[in-house]
Amino acid sequence: MAVDAWGITDGYWDTERTWHATSRATHAVLRAAMGASPDDERPPDPARPMWIVHRGATDRLWNPADLHLEDGTTVENVEALPPDLPLGYHQLVPRDGWPASPLVVAPLRTQAVDGRMWGWALQLYAARSADSWGIGDIGDLARHAEWSNT
Repeated sequence: MAVDAWGITDGYWDTERTWHATSRATHAVLRAAMGASPDDERPPDPARPMWIVHRGATDRLWNPADLHLEDGTTVENVEALPPDLPLGYHQLVPRDGWPASPLVVAPLRTQAVDGRMWGWALQLYAARSADSWGIGDIGDLARHAEWSNT
């Protein structure tokens, strides 16, 4: 089994050991879902920089860029991040033709809650008992709920 530059496998073996090749049509649909045009030989560079900054950051950019905000507005020819950027997911589009970079503006802190917050997580399929069908069922869930209440 091989994987192409897009991460798409050339096929798979099923449970009866029958090989199923990935069709050209499937490759085309998957590449289109990843934003490719039919003539793209290789995927876009996955190593493009992502900027993650806190609200109020005024970092200088390497090159002037247009800043496309999440709300659809554009700030042209930005050389440093404006201090009043809204929280959200934005795009930096360099004016020199380099690929766009995502810009995430995050709060410095998240809202604190009073007291300690926690809860249980149970993978029910793994909660087997002598009375279950080999995989966790509602009876196993009830036993775990009762146990967690003690």
